[in-house]
Amino acid sequence: VSQYKRDFRRKLIYFRSQPALRPIPGQCHIKVRRKFIFEDAYSEIMRQQPQDLKKRLMIKFEDEDELDYNYLSK
Repeated sequence: VSQYKRDFRRKLIYFRSQPALRPIPGQCHIKVRRKFIFEDAYSEIMRQQPQDLKKRLMIKFEDEDELDYNYLSK
């Protein structure tokens, strides 16, 4: 195994072991308009509490019929 792969594996294990980076149960819902996606996403994210931003991000586009249970998951 190359040195690069060993370093990467070690860094990945360390990264995943950090408690601050572990996901929090629940979802963070954000609603945006496609025409103003950047502006809407920015203002929605700025309104969230820091702890909520560690939850699973769910994005809804206004005035669109979704196929994925009303939200896009990221």
